[in-house]
Amino acid sequence: MSIVGLVLGILLIVLGILYGMQGLTGKGVQVKTADNASAEEKARKLLQKKRIYLIAGIIGIIAGVIGIVASTVWTS
Repeated sequence: MSIVGLVLGILLIVLGILYGMQGLTGKGVQVKTADNASAEEKARKLLQKKRIYLIAGIIGIIAGVIGIVASTVWTS
């Protein structure tokens, strides 16, 4: 079993959960727009950024699980 792979897998899962929670709640997500941007444009950009965080979280969790599985079945 690879300890490094196990630790990295756990780290990826934790980061994936944090990014996923940011994507679901929207807390801590900041959007840069022009000062004269409409509320609709700001809301659209915020929704887009929340989706990116959510997708990044899902990818991180999947990569972490794959890393843990790979580290447990690794034989030298």
